Amino acid sequence: MLKRISLVMLLLALIVANLAVVEAQPAGQLMVYNVPVMLEHYYEAGTDSMGNNALRPIATVVERNGRMTYMIDCKPMEFQQMNGHITNMFIFDDKAEGPRNEALVIMHDNAEYNQTFSFSRSNQKEQTIEVAVWVDMMDTIANSGVYKPGAGEQFAKLQFDWSKAEQVPSNLKASDLTILVNKTEVLSDSAPFISNGRTMVPVRFISEALGLAIVWQEETQTVIIGSENAMHLKIGADQIVRADGSTITLDSPAVIVEGRTMVPLRAIAELSGAEVVWNGETKTVLITGK
Repeated sequence: MLKRISLVMLLLALIVANLAVVEAQPAGQLMVYNVPVMLEHYYEAGTDSMGNNALRPIATVVERNGRMTYMIDCKPMEFQQMNGHITNMFIFDDKAEGPRNEALVIMHDNAEYNQTFSFSRSNQKEQTIEVAVWVDMMDTIANSGVYKPGAGEQFAKLQFDWSKAEQVPSNLKASDLTILVNKTEVLSDSAPFISNGRTMVPVRFISEALGLAIVWQEETQTVIIGSENAMHLKIGADQIVRADGSTITLDSPAVIVEGRTMVPLRAIAELSGAEVVWNGETKTVLITGK
């Protein structure tokens, strides 16, 4: 059975202690919250948007160094006896019709909530975030029965109830080693480390930051990275298997540490095609996507 490699799995394994939201974030500490969320109709306050039925009613939010990373889980939905999916979500910087960025979508095979939309914001604990969503069945209806991505785009509002947010108890701390992807620091609950002279880094968070889909295959203990021309990396193996069957030999095998898949730094370059530079003086990994 396939299951997601995600922070959400960590959260399910932890015991939620209390409802208090910490006012100050200790330096270097990751704060993780479960926050009630709904997708509200853009023009009718208090009314559910059509896509709200697809959302898990609890969002996972990670706070670190003044940034909030949101993870919104979605499942297929029904509308007028048709099945549909939210295929794309765009996050507005402020108001609809202004500048916007597309949320990263992560697919999870064989799961009720089979996709996660993830995005980061510099604003703290926002109650309302305006979005645009694409739903495949609405895109089909809007284009006279022929599917056209974005044809039925709808504005909506993600409403977060921070008064009912639960802080997840965690001892997760920022690593002394910093990872920058395209000049932006990657927030990870897994601290990179150096083993036998090799820098080991969390493959999931870096892959997501580079826009690569990632799936964990439990039965074979394999990480599958990328949707087209996907590559396979088996835990304990020192080879990456490309889509065409060719292999790349690594100088250290992938390992699982506290539920997270860690790979040698070189594997990131091989898996993504990105340029990877290690600065030993500042203990910084610089990753630049192509």
